[in-house]
Amino acid sequence: MKKGSILLLVFALVATSIFFAFSKKENPSDFDIEVKLNKEFNLEFRSNPSTGYRWWWVNKKDDRHVDSIRRTFIGDKPAMPGKGGKDIWTFKAIKRGIDTIAFAYKRPGNQYTNSGGSKQYRIRVY
Repeated sequence: MKKGSILLLVFALVATSIFFAFSKKENPSDFDIEVKLNKEFNLEFRSNPSTGYRWWWVNKKDDRHVDSIRRTFIGDKPAMPGKGGKDIWTFKAIKRGIDTIAFAYKRPGNQYTNSGGSKQYRIRVY
């Protein structure tokens, strides 16, 4: 009887541990961006296209929770050749879930390098 109680207690502890390990809720502070389904949001990056570099969404094929709607460049004022500005990417949340979107600042054709820098954002669509 005592042996059976101990086994039952051990089983209950193991089952509880497994349950809590797989049902961990994400902490809202774990995300850079939280957005409602079907809503839009913007990301802004400093940029200077006159150098040949621009921001590229490098994991677009892997991302299924957001989609880019448009990308706009707004030059710094006063406008002058070679002057920088900001790239504004507008996204729409298209599926609930968690994902990471990654960007690289690089020249076209430099598929495997991001010598200009990179950024990643962890996103939760709810």
